[in-house]
This record gives sequence, C-alpha cells and structure tokens, in this order.
Amino acid sequence: MQAPFKPAILHIVGRKGSGKTDLMVSAEDLFHLYKKLSEIDKGFGIDWAPTLPWVYGKACRRHYLGSFVDCQGNVQPCSGVPIKAGNIRKQSLREIPTTAEIFTIARNLESHIEGACKTCQYRDQCYGCRSIAYFMTKSFTAADPLCWHYHDEARVQFS
Repeated sequence: MQAPFKPAILHIVGRKGSGKTDLMVSAEDLFHLYKKLSEIDKGFGIDWAPTLPWVYGKACRRHYLGSFVDCQGNVQPCSGVPIKAGNIRKQSLREIPTTAEIFTIARNLESHIEGACKTCQYRDQCYGCRSIAYFMTKSFTAADPLCWHYHDEARVQFS
C-alpha cells in the first residue's frame, strides 16, 4: 500500500509558510530530487550538476542584478526577502539600490555571507537561497540550511 501524499514546500516564507517545518523537504531529499532530475536530463542530452538553489545547476543572481518592488512601492532585494530598502513613492528606484544598506550587503554578498556558505567550495557559483536563509534563521547572510553542502562533509555524500 502506498503512503498517502504529503505535500512539501521548499521555501518557508511568509505567514503561510512560517512554522510549517513538518512540510519541509530535507536537504537529503532535495539532493536526491535534484540528482534524479539531472540524471533524467542526461537522457535528453542536457548535462548539469545538481546545485542549489535552482534546478539545472544555475545559481540565483537576483540580488546582484535586480530588485523587487511590491504593490505598495516597497523595494526589496528579492520577492522572498521582505527587508524594505525604501519606497519608490519617496525615493527614485535608481537611488534605493545604490544607497540602502541591504543592497550594499546583497551586491557584495561574498564579503558578508556567513556559516558554511562562507567557506563552501561552490561559493563562486552559488550562495544558497537568501529567502530560505532569511526565513529559517532570521538572517539574510546566514548559510542556506537546505543546501546539502551546509551539512558536515560526511553527510554531503548522500549517494
């Protein structure tokens, strides 16, 4: 008999995701999922190494390249990180990312990243998901707790 379907969430964000740790995908499960997707894609001639935070081995660069403006005009580093840097009704969109401290940190994340991400061998390609780190640790610069490289080296080799 098959176990009942249990929905899972990758991002513990916002009011609806916060505190729902029983629905979380573990770093080990996430690793196996990405590994399986990578193996399936190889059958179609698409070769990529499983890395976080995105499938297809691509790192999120939204903090370096863009910003998010919500419906009230608040400017944030990304839609998943509700740290308000300013508001376009009070400042120009050009001014906010160049003057707000959160954007200074976000655009120089390699100098501010903490924990396992600071010394990770993949730091040049990836810095984990800032949204997951923020909602799980309350720190924008903390290591991504869902990254399988975050855990001790003996456990990273999930096989």
